[in-house]
Amino acid sequence: MSSRPLGPIGRMAGLFLHSRLTPLFIVSSILLGFLAFVTLAREEEPQIQVPMVDVKLVWPGQSVDQVERQLTSPAERRLWEIPGLEYLYSTSTDDGSLLILRFKVGMSPDQALVRVHSRLEQVKSQLPAGASIAEVAPRSIDDVPVLALTLTAPTRTDWDQSDLRRIGEELAQELRKADGVSRVNILGGEPRVVRVQPDPGRMAQAGVTVDAMLAALSSSGLSVPAGTVLQNGGSRVLRVESPWTSGDELR
Repeated sequence: MSSRPLGPIGRMAGLFLHSRLTPLFIVSSILLGFLAFVTLAREEEPQIQVPMVDVKLVWPGQSVDQVERQLTSPAERRLWEIPGLEYLYSTSTDDGSLLILRFKVGMSPDQALVRVHSRLEQVKSQLPAGASIAEVAPRSIDDVPVLALTLTAPTRTDWDQSDLRRIGEELAQELRKADGVSRVNILGGEPRVVRVQPDPGRMAQAGVTVDAMLAALSSSGLSVPAGTVLQNGGSRVLRVESPWTSGDELR
């Protein structure tokens, strides 16, 4: 029985199979691999660029449903046209919304921010009347939340959104005291408000104008909106967000 001749690969394997240099090559390869592993540059916390941008939209006096339908959703559709955008998260509330844009890993944060600003300049003309872009702020990978807590109330109690908001603020104060906590944000709930309902007759008798009342509220560190004021055939919305703890103090 005759054996078939070996090909080039077979002859090469035969050389290594019967050569005394083969163990030396194996040992050398192992040593070189170990040397490469030891000298390989390593970081405990490698810096990975994941560009993120926050876009805050405001529309005072509008409900969350209207904000979602007429402000947040149209803005999302236009922002999705930005090249390199990978994810887009949005949260709509009364009077405005927050959009978080996350771009592909490795993209330059400056380039991502420039693209967002450029797209928002085109979106401005399409915003509903009274709506505006309040803030555009870049984020880093260190700003990504690592824990989310949701507070709910039993259906049989008389708790409302303001009660949950108050408990959430108390919980946030305690969480901020924990070691390693950088930031705690509260989303949702209804902050406490004081509604100002002017009496046109009494205001006229006292010589107090709507502008004077707004100036008094502004000088007290209060912001708009909360409550509704009729003026020149139109309405203005006021909001009270201040250190005041009761309506009597505001009065």
